[in-house]
Amino acid sequence: MKNPQRIGSGVIHDGLLYLADATGIVQCFESETGELVWKERLGGNLWGSILLAGNKLYVSNLEGDTYVLRAGRDFKLIAKNSVGEATYAALAPSGGELFLRTHKHLYCIQDDGSDR
Repeated sequence: MKNPQRIGSGVIHDGLLYLADATGIVQCFESETGELVWKERLGGNLWGSILLAGNKLYVSNLEGDTYVLRAGRDFKLIAKNSVGEATYAALAPSGGELFLRTHKHLYCIQDDGSDR
C-alpha cells in the first residue's frame, strides 16, 4: 500500500487516530492496531494539521474551506465553511477562539452562544 502525501499531523482521541492527506481524504484508524475505521473525501487539497476541540475535528484546504467533523467511529460532517481565499495554514486555538490565517486576512472564529 502506498503511503499518501500528508502535510499536517494527525490527532488521537478516544483510541482513534485521525489523518488527512493532501488529496482531500480524511481517515480514521484504530490507534492500537492501525485498522481503518472510515475513509472519506472532503474535497480540495487538505493542508495543515487536524485540530481537535471538544469532540470536533477541524481541517482546512488550500481553497479556503474548513471542514468540521464529529470525532467518532462513524463519519459525520457537521459543517463546511468557506472564506473564499487561499489558506496555507492550520487553525490555531487560543482562549476558546479559533484563528485562521489566509494570504490576505486573519480570521477569529468563536462560538456565538446559540444552541445549534
